[in-house]
Amino acid sequence: MVTRAFIRSAQRSGLTRTQWSALRYFSQAAAEARSIGAFARYHQVTPSSASQSIGHLRQSGYVSYETGNDARTSLVVLTERGRARLADDPLLRIVERLEGLPQDQFELIVDGLVELVKLTEERE
Repeated sequence: MVTRAFIRSAQRSGLTRTQWSALRYFSQAAAEARSIGAFARYHQVTPSSASQSIGHLRQSGYVSYETGNDARTSLVVLTERGRARLADDPLLRIVERLEGLPQDQFELIVDGLVELVKLTEERE
């Protein structure tokens, strides 16, 4: 139920989950990790899939490419438009709402999420 709500929110934004994830990733990644290949490895997707998602972001003006230290390497860089788009991140809205909850409700949710992570790790 939570996942579906998040996916619907992301879809209404016009970006896919992978594209939102790419915006978040490239907004925080160190220079040496700002390649399509590094993004693909980090998110465990194929380079082709990563390239397609990042290509859409480039066509939309959210990212651009810069030459890395090695002329054979292209680095993905968030543009001003990309940083502005990131301010509308559906995940950010969830975090803001969580932070606005009364402390006892917030702690219950955090405790539940911690338990969920533990259960997930036990199954792996």
